[in-house]
Amino acid sequence: SIQPAGVKRHPGTGRLWSLHIQTLTTDEERHAAFLQALEHVPKSGELWCEGGRLALNPTSKYFDPEAAAQRLSFAANFTPQYGDTFIEIARCDVLRQGAEAADGAVRACTNAEPNYGAIWFACKQAPGSQASEVIRHAIDCMRTEMYMHRRVYQTALLRVAKVVSSQYSNPSLPAFEPCFGAAIPVLRSFTQEEWMDMSSADRIKWSFGPDHVHV
Repeated sequence: SIQPAGVKRHPGTGRLWSLHIQTLTTDEERHAAFLQALEHVPKSGELWCEGGRLALNPTSKYFDPEAAAQRLSFAANFTPQYGDTFIEIARCDVLRQGAEAADGAVRACTNAEPNYGAIWFACKQAPGSQASEVIRHAIDCMRTEMYMHRRVYQTALLRVAKVVSSQYSNPSLPAFEPCFGAAIPVLRSFTQEEWMDMSSADRIKWSFGPDHVHV
């Protein structure tokens, strides 16, 4: 398929690895690709953000907010211009510290002034929006989304709390749903057929954001 060919040809490009992971269909595939990518681009913030998202998916056996916090910290340090990271940091902080614990993400985002990311662009209400405005709007959307699925998150947190010495494994876990793959359900996976049917302009917009493309 297109994405594996891309990362095979350009293994040192973190954005390609990030897009590749987003198109995979199972948590096992995402986790394996994340570990593989770390061997090639260990300082890619986009890659570390995907690792954080995997650890924040409440339907995944890899759900681990503490691990997510560490990965997202790496992401913010390595690629501070990637806005999606700060939105995921806010989600992580809410899970670890409570519903109002997103101020740290707002401050970090305001200082970093990120300028791209799929969710970042979706939450940018105007071309001239400041970073603080984008992150606050994103957090409002994120809290609404988390409240809608609060029972799923609560179950995942209780599950993690019961883990003492071994990784939790339960074959009855619900299948992965796109809305849990990111703080706000903007990201989605495309089949190879869907990707091939898209115009070149649409592929570029999906990969790099509409603000950077003029067609």
